[in-house]
Amino acid sequence: MAASTDYELKNKREIVKATQEIKALEESLSKLRGKAASDAKKRIDTLKEERKGYKEVLKGYKAVTEEYRDQIDLGGILAKSLKKQEMFSDSLVDNQKMLLKYGKSTAKLDMKVAKALAISVDNTANIQQNIENIGTAEFQNLDLTKQILNLQKLQAQTGDDKLATQVTFLQMQQNLQDKLKKTHDITEETASQFLKPVKYMQDLVGKIPIIGGALSKMIPIDKWEDDIKNKIGERVKEAFNIRHNLLHSTSCGSFCRGKIGFILQF
Repeated sequence: MAASTDYELKNKREIVKATQEIKALEESLSKLRGKAASDAKKRIDTLKEERKGYKEVLKGYKAVTEEYRDQIDLGGILAKSLKKQEMFSDSLVDNQKMLLKYGKSTAKLDMKVAKALAISVDNTANIQQNIENIGTAEFQNLDLTKQILNLQKLQAQTGDDKLATQVTFLQMQQNLQDKLKKTHDITEETASQFLKPVKYMQDLVGKIPIIGGALSKMIPIDKWEDDIKNKIGERVKEAFNIRHNLLHSTSCGSFCRGKIGFILQF
């Protein structure tokens, strides 16, 4: 039997918690009178509905493919890390719920929606990696225009108003990516301009007969360039309040662990 993921465990804990509270309230009902008894009955009914919801979530989670379960798990990790940025966090939670809905369907349109939702989770992970990689060759150019248009089309075809929130989420992602790209370009250009005099000096030294080549190699210009980019990058990371947190947990699955190597908190 496969180990339960954090997402499954969370829902199982809520089911147990609700069951225990229901049992305690039912045992105390005979001792309660009037409004207290009425309130207890209402609370029991509410808890039973909540417990039913958690059970439905678990059922749906097990019904979707392993790929979508991984995306749901990854979305949970990202939502937790972005809890201070409510719009991103809430959008990821909504994404989880919709993946549960569309990920278990075999209808052609629903499968297209599930695929689009899964890609949206990847975007968030890639954008977080871009924040880490500002000023480096690992920085990725991301254009989400086609994804936005595709999800708008799918939203119109399904008539599911909740998908409109995911369209907005994609637009938010693109806006943040555009800002990161500008920061990345400025970082690279700043390092290049700062080192121009040094590179000029290195070229002059290299022209000295016999020993010029050896002397020019003694000027660690590549290291200085990396140091400058790293220092600028660190300031950017401080602005976004990044902390490293390698995903060693097996509960997320190998797919999740390959997606993101740190957590971002705004």
